[in-house]
Amino acid sequence: MKGIYRILTLCLLMLTLVIPGGFAAEAEVTMDTELLEWMRGYVKENYYLEVNDAQLTEGMLKGMLETLDPYSTYLTKDEMTELFQSLNNSFEGVGMYLIEARPYIRVHKVIPGSPAEKAGILADDLIVSVDDEGIHGQSLEVVVAKIKGPAGTQVKLGIQRPGKTSELTFMLTRDKITIESVTSKVVEGSIGYIKLEDFGLGVQDKFRQAVSGFKNRGIKKLVVDLRGNPGGYLDAAVDIADTLLPLGSKIVTVDYRREADDTEYAKRAGFEGDIAVLIDGKSASASEVLTAALIGRENIKVFGETSYGKGLVQEVRRLSTGDGVKLTIAEYYGPNGLKIQGVGIAPDVEVIDKGSDLSPFKALAPFYYTGPLKTGETSVSALALQQRLNILGYDLQLSGVFDSETQLALSGYEQKINTQVDGLLDETVKKSIDRAIFERYNQVVADEPLVKSLEWLKTQ
Repeated sequence: MKGIYRILTLCLLMLTLVIPGGFAAEAEVTMDTELLEWMRGYVKENYYLEVNDAQLTEGMLKGMLETLDPYSTYLTKDEMTELFQSLNNSFEGVGMYLIEARPYIRVHKVIPGSPAEKAGILADDLIVSVDDEGIHGQSLEVVVAKIKGPAGTQVKLGIQRPGKTSELTFMLTRDKITIESVTSKVVEGSIGYIKLEDFGLGVQDKFRQAVSGFKNRGIKKLVVDLRGNPGGYLDAAVDIADTLLPLGSKIVTVDYRREADDTEYAKRAGFEGDIAVLIDGKSASASEVLTAALIGRENIKVFGETSYGKGLVQEVRRLSTGDGVKLTIAEYYGPNGLKIQGVGIAPDVEVIDKGSDLSPFKALAPFYYTGPLKTGETSVSALALQQRLNILGYDLQLSGVFDSETQLALSGYEQKINTQVDGLLDETVKKSIDRAIFERYNQVVADEPLVKSLEWLKTQ
């Protein structure tokens, strides 16, 4: 493959990257250059605050690239560091996958168990401010750099939520976030299930090990779950397709403006059984490369909703200063010229959420733990507890008062999870409730495609 790295991701930074060495040729001086120099001098002389050349140069470069598309930008040294750290599966932050939604940034996915998930931030929330500073028009890399930080420090996010008229505020304490990129299990007794959270470092090795383990157990039917997967390294997507497809199968073609197309083919004999693929509107980039490589084959069927539609390739060049340039240079296509950019991939079997009521989840108040709740206490934590217990099947009035009825329901939950029953909220019980809410949310929005895929596999 051309270059050193190719990355397709929405991850914590939504982009598709090719990273070669070298620099572009120096441009000739033109009237445009003279205009820029005049503007620099005019601003330095007349702006009401003092500005320096470095500040103006950075702004000019960012503005030049960001007028092209949502993914091209000029990156400072710190932003370059954040870019590559975001592709690791362990980092310090609040635990969200973010995407461009100019002029703001959208939450693509919340990582289970993360500070963001525990605070009640949801997918599709718009981030409009960080630490009371508006981020209108700022690039994804800049916003990510502001949100991430050392574990134990705090960051304040202003959120616009669909269906809400007023801005929501969340104070989050950063933590070390570790993402399990690959999880696998046997379902229905004889079907292998692999969930891919992203295409981060080493994911292809873990995927191959999972498939090998299923083969050793004689399993010949497989579910590959790409729902909510924001992407990652292109190499990982190609290697995983290579693990699943017959030798010589076309996987992906990268179409450059000035260079010859670059096409990847399967180099080994892959999985020989039947495969069901699950996608949704948040399956993007590398997820779409893998789906495009698999769809349309006799032993493979794709279930769910049309994917995100991210099919552009970015090149990243690191400058001698440590800064960098990220520029869209190509578009990638699936086999037989399947277009992805702006279109997405339509599944073989469309399974759309038929009006699942997500309003209880969207209305959840932030759930902080500062200590056991006191009888008669009125607080946001008491309301948050009541909301979550209601979702879990306990019928409570949402009074925000930690009354005897709420204590009784909490005792019932403690008994259910086989812990000490005292009707008091401790940190262990709170974490258990957080996990249960996340699992219930996933059940509401994501079960039907899996059920349909299993039904199909059983008939093969």
